[in-house]
Amino acid sequence: MAFDCFRGAFFLLSYYREFTLRLKYQLAIALSATAVILCLCMWHILNVKEPMTFFDYFVLDIATIPVQVILVGVIIERLLHEREKRAMIKKLNMVVGAFFSDTGYELLRRISSFCPETPEFYEKLALGLDWKEKDFREALKTCQARKSKPEASAEDLEGLKVFMAEKMTFILRLLQNPNLLEHDRFTDLLWAVTHMTEELMARDDLLHAPPSDLSHLSGDVSRAYTLLIREWLSYMRHLKTEYPYIYSLSVRTNPFKKDARAAIEE
Repeated sequence: MAFDCFRGAFFLLSYYREFTLRLKYQLAIALSATAVILCLCMWHILNVKEPMTFFDYFVLDIATIPVQVILVGVIIERLLHEREKRAMIKKLNMVVGAFFSDTGYELLRRISSFCPETPEFYEKLALGLDWKEKDFREALKTCQARKSKPEASAEDLEGLKVFMAEKMTFILRLLQNPNLLEHDRFTDLLWAVTHMTEELMARDDLLHAPPSDLSHLSGDVSRAYTLLIREWLSYMRHLKTEYPYIYSLSVRTNPFKKDARAAIEE
């Protein structure tokens, strides 16, 4: 107990010393800058010998300070913030791309194989090289409106369990990335996939699970599936804009096309 108190007091003393040194450093800079400004003002008054002109410009500078604050503090800072945000989103899309390359595409194929969607639904997800923003928005609306539930058998869930057990380490490493705080949708997807995997792995014998338990697991799969499609569409839209050559491959290997092939055929 005494040692913990001593350690806490030492930490507070160290923090106080660091704060004091930083404050003294900032105060010294402010005083130095003020002294330089005063010296320049005195030099101007003594050499130009028109103090009223100097004071007129001085008052004018003070009057324009609010405009300068708005320009620098609001507009320029906002532009810099937007630029940093775009750079961050671009880096995060690299993480999203790694997820789909390693896990996401195959997960979409496996779940779509036992998900009873209508042909119209899959038609909305048939990516095209000529897709525009409107096409992505319509596909996203179709995804958000889906209400069907996967009709997963015990064998389907067992295969999904084996597949996700191999990918769990990779997904947990992604969740440790602090930059994901800037990407809420992808974080929600990872948590949904993680929960689905934990539910599957918590069952020792899925092949003899009761129908009620299979229905519950299908609900977890459906939740992850909806988020997975939504993030897949957002990532495809990003590729269409930034990396059209990767998007071209994604169109040819669309996980919702049963006859998808990477080979280009005439």
